Amino acid sequence: MGFEFVLLALGLAASGVVWHACLIGRGAFVSRAMMWAGVVFVSVAVIAGAEIYRTARRQPTDRDVLDRPIRVTAPDYVTSDTCRSCHPLEYSTWHRSFHRTMTQVATQATVVAPFEGVTLEQYGIQFELEQRGDEFWVKSQDGRERRIVMTTGSHHMQAFWLASEVSRKIRLFDFCYRIHEKQWMPISCAFLVDPDRTQQTHGGRWNVSCSRCHATGVRPRLRSDTEMDTFVTEFGIACEACHGPAEDHVAAHASPLSRARTRREDAADPTIFNPRRADPRTSAEACGHCHGAMYCGEDDAALSHDDGCSFRPGDRLYQDHRMRTADPTQFWSDGTIRVNGREINGLYKSQCFVHGDPARPVITCISCHSLHPREDDPAFLERWADDQLKAEMATDLACTQCHCGLQRPSDLTAHTHHSAESSGSRCYNCHMPNTAYGLLKATRSHTIDIPSVDKDLEVGRPNACNLCHLDQTLQWTADRLADWYGRATQFRDGQGFSEDQRTVAAAILGVLQGDAGVRAIYAWSMGWEPARNAAGTSWMPAILAPLLNDPYHAVRFIAAVSLRKDPGFADFEYDSLASQQARKGAVERAWERSSTRAPSGDDLARLLIAPQGKLRKAQLRRLLSQRDERVIDLNE
Repeated sequence: MGFEFVLLALGLAASGVVWHACLIGRGAFVSRAMMWAGVVFVSVAVIAGAEIYRTARRQPTDRDVLDRPIRVTAPDYVTSDTCRSCHPLEYSTWHRSFHRTMTQVATQATVVAPFEGVTLEQYGIQFELEQRGDEFWVKSQDGRERRIVMTTGSHHMQAFWLASEVSRKIRLFDFCYRIHEKQWMPISCAFLVDPDRTQQTHGGRWNVSCSRCHATGVRPRLRSDTEMDTFVTEFGIACEACHGPAEDHVAAHASPLSRARTRREDAADPTIFNPRRADPRTSAEACGHCHGAMYCGEDDAALSHDDGCSFRPGDRLYQDHRMRTADPTQFWSDGTIRVNGREINGLYKSQCFVHGDPARPVITCISCHSLHPREDDPAFLERWADDQLKAEMATDLACTQCHCGLQRPSDLTAHTHHSAESSGSRCYNCHMPNTAYGLLKATRSHTIDIPSVDKDLEVGRPNACNLCHLDQTLQWTADRLADWYGRATQFRDGQGFSEDQRTVAAAILGVLQGDAGVRAIYAWSMGWEPARNAAGTSWMPAILAPLLNDPYHAVRFIAAVSLRKDPGFADFEYDSLASQQARKGAVERAWERSSTRAPSGDDLARLLIAPQGKLRKAQLRRLLSQRDERVIDLNE
């Protein structure tokens, strides 16, 4: 109970006392008029006091904030707080998710990075960080101070947005924080981008671009190139981002009888979008609005700069399945997406989604993912938050729920030619390999496909088999795919391959000759436990070593993470942000340490190891000189 209500109660009690006193003494010295005057006086005094107290203790609202986007509920929206009363389980699971914390106002409760006493430097410019109570500040060496007002991310990394000098337009801070590594790094180093291009941290990016998927009910409200008055219904990805504006839904179910009838009949509800009740394409496109390579229809670009993107869950996202596939910053040359977070593009190229057979099931996002799991096990919910997979979908059931003929272990092993317990018998390792890139790691392609050396070699994409069997050649893979599955190939029995492709492990060729994105994927795979178990690890440090001086910081960072997973390199000192001279020294130190651990034998030429166990450095340097140097910008 608020203090103002205590005051009101005391006032009423005082009024009662005055009233009683007046009744007792009215015949002697108090008139009826004085009695009423006393009651009115006490009541007015109490009410005025309560209002003064309430005004004094009122917390500033978003309307008082002038230097960042603010929460102002959009028309037709009601916010997740309204959903909570009728949908407590859904609210609770959403609240545990990283969707909720995608964008937050910067406070002591939301900032995960250390600030006090931290000094950062990039391009010779220093930034001093400071926490002042519940506020976070950045001071540059010219003495200029700017306040951090918002954050993006709370899972893998956190980025920070600075208050603008003009309106609610905000600017990305030059550094971000890697959460698991507990490391500050320049924002440009957190992405796989052209190392010769200075990262642009211009203002307004969040207002007009990031906000579309990192907040709910967004209205950028551009007033000019410099002035933005951005409103959001909620920071982060909330209920109405997936289900659409809920004002009509709330109004239709205001009555308890209406709610009970809807639950009892379990009928479709036209007042809200439910992905479980939609057709597969419409269901997937509710997710694909953000998890796709295109955010809005191109015809409403101007609208999106004022009132926001016109798409609402339940709308059609694209007119057909044709997509922009010529952009090398996001796609492999065959149109397959190569960037994380664009899963619907992969789905659009999967036969499991586009087969068109009405007698067969159609896969969609919620075939495997659940945004509201029913399990209440805290350990499961912690794992679930990582990728929001249903409990059983981390197993082969993700595929065998439709491909029922592979549910029995004997049928599975006959198909995979691996033991049932092996990672080689996990459907997704072969049919959804880690050929997409994002957030300084490789991630699963959502183009469900069949391994093909011919196609992957033409495209320049790592082959699924060689992402586990890192120690084997493309020739080895082509022969087994032909033997096991009768798959036609132009590369059978050594035909069509170059000498290097025939005799050197595919992963080594990828590390030394591939483009920056391919190098990053293979470097990550060398730290991936299923691949380490399948391929052995003692040869890997010597191959990872050259990547410690790669032109791309992201590649260097990933290579160092994988290198330190080797017991002999757990204490290896290396800074991926160090000077080129220091990085060259690290390469030599890594080679020197790895030479004492290299396997020996007569059959290890494919790993660039001589019979005496020595690294074939001349051959390694020759392959490295043939590296694909084209500029890569993987636009996450």
